[in-house]
Amino acid sequence: MAANEMAAKVAARADEAAELLPLAIRRPGVTGREDEVSTLFADWCRARGWSVTGEVLCSSP
Repeated sequence: MAANEMAAKVAARADEAAELLPLAIRRPGVTGREDEVSTLFADWCRARGWSVTGEVLCSSP
């Protein structure tokens, strides 16, 4: 599958991705590295023109 075809398929499911984002972020993590995935999601959303607001809920020692 060509990259542009894959991008079009992903874009067509943007509503589903938007539903996935808060679910993934709210899920308790055990690694302490959740900031890495939340940054990935935020960057992905910003690249598509969405407004993103971040909030640190707690910090690791």
